[in-house]
Amino acid sequence: MTPYVYVIVSNKMNRLKNSLNYFTKPISIVIGVFGFLGISSLFIIYSLFYTPEIYFQFSGEQSGFPIRLPKTKEFYIFTVNTKQNNDVLIERVKVYCAQFQNISINSRDPDAKLITTNDDEFSIALDYGEQFHIKKNNQYVLGFWYKLENPIEAFRLKFEVVSKIAEYDIGFPFSTFSPKSYKTTRVIDFSPIGFDAKDGNDFLRKYGIRLRPSEKAHGVGETIKMGYQAITEEGKGPTEIGVISIE
Repeated sequence: MTPYVYVIVSNKMNRLKNSLNYFTKPISIVIGVFGFLGISSLFIIYSLFYTPEIYFQFSGEQSGFPIRLPKTKEFYIFTVNTKQNNDVLIERVKVYCAQFQNISINSRDPDAKLITTNDDEFSIALDYGEQFHIKKNNQYVLGFWYKLENPIEAFRLKFEVVSKIAEYDIGFPFSTFSPKSYKTTRVIDFSPIGFDAKDGNDFLRKYGIRLRPSEKAHGVGETIKMGYQAITEEGKGPTEIGVISIE
């Protein structure tokens, strides 16, 4: 009698197990789908709110493109900015130039160095070799020396920034994602022909970096050693701007 009872109990247990599997499989699929959608939603929100949103400002861009340079040999400045209120870590900044354009660029900062690249158009790059943090309305000023070896009408440079949101500035549950690095690039045309300024203030207006009343600018190394000169123009309300330029 014992084996018969065991078979009956086993059959009942198997039927119960099959019934449970019948219900748990769809539930597992639903949970899996909702879990996937939840993670996907978090990633989408993370991508929307935790991207660095980097942009550049270039000395002289307010006068149009190509940017007119006042001299064939000079110190040029640009700024790295973000639209983010979060703290943004700038991991790397590079300025690329083409060797065949008869232009040389360099920096006297000890961390900066010239490197060769695999870029077919821009074979040389100035790698600043430093990391820094920026936030919205807090521009970081960088610069380099340029020299035109032979008379040329125009040339172009590529500016590149690799950045990410600082880990400590990412709240839960988004902090479960590793901060993603983003590359921002911009190619700018320059010309040493056609620059004209009536006086020092006109020079700053045409060639300075725009700095609005709510914005600050800072930098280290050579850009600070060169010094800044600034003027403020009266405008209408929020359109009031200031400009900075190397003395």
